[in-house]
Amino acid sequence: MRYAYTLFEIGNGHTVYRTVEQVPVDPMERDIVDLIRGLRPWARERLAAGWCDLTLYQAIFSRLDEDGEAYLPVESCYLVWEGTTEVAICPDRELAAAGHRTPKI
Repeated sequence: MRYAYTLFEIGNGHTVYRTVEQVPVDPMERDIVDLIRGLRPWARERLAAGWCDLTLYQAIFSRLDEDGEAYLPVESCYLVWEGTTEVAICPDRELAAAGHRTPKI
């Protein structure tokens, strides 16, 4: 099984996902708890490294399907990013209840 961290942009309140970046991770090489804890810091680092608009992003640690798409998330988090920093901590459950869903689930 293949796993990855995937960062999606959820543009301007729409539920349209655009993949910003995806990197493979291996739960056999790193402790699963460390991978879960490392998801938000990884997403912040990636957003800080590139030009990103004020918008909502979702980072997912998940299995990948045969096409390399995020599938069966182990962990996910939402970030509101303003271009240089995270401006709000989003309670993931509240966003999910509002209709935002992880792709391909």
